[in-house]
Amino acid sequence: MGERATTEKKGMVLTTPERCKHCGLCLKACPKDAISFAEDINQAGYQYTVIDHEKCIVCGMCYVTCPDFVYEIKAY
Repeated sequence: MGERATTEKKGMVLTTPERCKHCGLCLKACPKDAISFAEDINQAGYQYTVIDHEKCIVCGMCYVTCPDFVYEIKAY
């Protein structure tokens, strides 16, 4: 039999909201539109990003794009 594609994720993207400066680079880089800005603000006065884990495919684009090290990828 042939191989089947799996939708099982190999990890999860975590965020550190205190580091976010609302630049939006990660939103533009995300191929699944899984990142949005929260309505709340962080201690520096910026709206920070949140991840929609249902949409996120853990591709790492947010991680490599973010200049402020907001993202961390935890492998399972």
